[in-house]
Amino acid sequence: MEDKWIKDLRDKMAGFEIDAPEGLWNDIERSAAGPQPRRKRKFTAWLYTLSGAAAAIAILVSLFQATIPSQILNYHRWRNQSIPR
Repeated sequence: MEDKWIKDLRDKMAGFEIDAPEGLWNDIERSAAGPQPRRKRKFTAWLYTLSGAAAAIAILVSLFQATIPSQILNYHRWRNQSIPR
């Protein structure tokens, strides 16, 4: 009984056909030819590298400017105190 509806459905669908969409065969041939070559992204790698280098230089310059003047001032204070007059 359960297989009867499957047999009926197969009988009804036996002659059913549908037309393929336009360009389907061309798409199949294109995909079978192999993957399309990807564009290499060398520019983004350089951009990240240069951005990182610029950030490192900016941090070093800011640290240099923050510490060097105080070291120079401390050196001159030490120098003036250590010289007997």
